[in-house]
Amino acid sequence: MSGLPGSIRALAWNGSEIAAVFLSYSDTMYSVASSIDGENWLTKGTFTQPQAEARIDAIIWAGSFWLLSSAKSIGTSPPRIDSLFIWTSSDLSTWNLRYSDSGGYISDFAYSGTRYIGIGQGMVESINGYDWQRGNLSDIEENGVIWTGQRFITTSYNGSGAYASSEGLTWSKFDNDNIYIRGLLFDGQRVIGVGPDGIFIGEP
Repeated sequence: MSGLPGSIRALAWNGSEIAAVFLSYSDTMYSVASSIDGENWLTKGTFTQPQAEARIDAIIWAGSFWLLSSAKSIGTSPPRIDSLFIWTSSDLSTWNLRYSDSGGYISDFAYSGTRYIGIGQGMVESINGYDWQRGNLSDIEENGVIWTGQRFITTSYNGSGAYASSEGLTWSKFDNDNIYIRGLLFDGQRVIGVGPDGIFIGEP
């Protein structure tokens, strides 16, 4: 692979272009790069905050634009998440800040076609991807969220269980097992979770 500006933090695909957020090898900035084939990469934009103060947690294609979350942390043992920032871009080069608060990071996004959900330390929600507010899952720390075509499903890597919602407003906890899952995906038929406890397959 050529043109890689650093180690990958997050990946997304819009059907024709792969977007990746990288941590630079000098640990001084984040770069957003794109690729058509996954081999050759072109840097599009940069976030110049020092690694100790800022990080990128998630990027997705949100239907007609790119959606990205970053967080600023203070302290080192362990770092304390201080501020959340949500950005949008149409071209991966120019990023517009849409939302910020001090409620904790967002580690993943999902889009149902009518509502955007962000999950991490608590939850954020939006109907257009530009105007955001904190949702009603305020006391959780979830790692991933997907839309299955029927409902949103979240999962955790700290064993706090999984939640589901058909519209993104009313949530119910449906899995109390202390299972650690780092990532979720939906292949059109099954929900697949991967983590240190193994691979898990569930119904949509």
